[in-house]
Amino acid sequence: MGKSRAMKFTKMQAIGNDFLILDAIEDPGLAAPTRELVRSMCDRRTGAAGGADGVLVVGRRCGDGDSAAGGNASSSGRAGRITMRVINADGSDGGLSGNGGRCAALYAAARGYVVGGLGPDGRGEIEVDAGVRVLRARVESMTRGKEGRIRGVVSMNMGPPEFALARVPVDAAMLRPAVDAAGATRANVFVIEGREASFVSMGNPHMVCFVGGRSGRAGDAELRRLALEEGPRFERHAAFPQRMNVHYAAVDSPRRVRLFTFERGAGLTLGSGTGASATVVCGARLELLERKAEVVMAGGVLMVKWSAEGNGDVVIGGEVEQV
Repeated sequence: MGKSRAMKFTKMQAIGNDFLILDAIEDPGLAAPTRELVRSMCDRRTGAAGGADGVLVVGRRCGDGDSAAGGNASSSGRAGRITMRVINADGSDGGLSGNGGRCAALYAAARGYVVGGLGPDGRGEIEVDAGVRVLRARVESMTRGKEGRIRGVVSMNMGPPEFALARVPVDAAMLRPAVDAAGATRANVFVIEGREASFVSMGNPHMVCFVGGRSGRAGDAELRRLALEEGPRFERHAAFPQRMNVHYAAVDSPRRVRLFTFERGAGLTLGSGTGASATVVCGARLELLERKAEVVMAGGVLMVKWSAEGNGDVVIGGEVEQV
């Protein structure tokens, strides 16, 4: 644990996507941090523990029943449940975070908050109620290292993608359809300010730009440059009423894609769980990627699988650790 302005926190990261966790179960007074406090804590120069991409407030809803060990059973009875509020580094509402959800799930497992849904070894399922969606996490493994720091492997069912532009949301009037060399309209691709992009919501809005098509010719330096140069403009573009997470991707093979992300409210990040999910589903729709692929980001590799069954849920998985 650390302290910032007398507030206890735990710092965790997943593929370089780092968060400061405020435990409102242990201390209900941490449930509503101010925008100014979040900005101060997340500042990369002067913030708590080197700053972070955002803050996660972990809690439980009023009326949830406590188990004998301090956990709580979900209404389904199949898994324990916690709540998670995601706050971006600039103090704005983060909506949903796949990596944040995985961090929150491992933290809750280590704290014993969801014993009703976990085995004695800390493995099992946890529901993470993020408000916009209830995510289903599975703690595959958990260990404690030096100074009791936890690490493990956590997978997360992100739910289905939403492609309707109005639901992303995107103002379709500010886009135009992309066309191929023969002048035919390309499905699922639009043009905004000269940049071809696909759009999807994973509980938060995403704009995915594939650079180099199937060839993956774009190098990491080019993807990073585009994210830094174009990302800030597109994040706050008038076409996006809730702002936008902006991604630049290069396909190396149908099962591997490299990704750089400019995240709304946080800027250039080392990784993004919802961004990786958005990239694979958009790539699969464009027949650039298979429905199961690894997404390589500056902070590490995330496996993403988009189910062809049921609602077409997306599942991500990888390592999580306390730092």
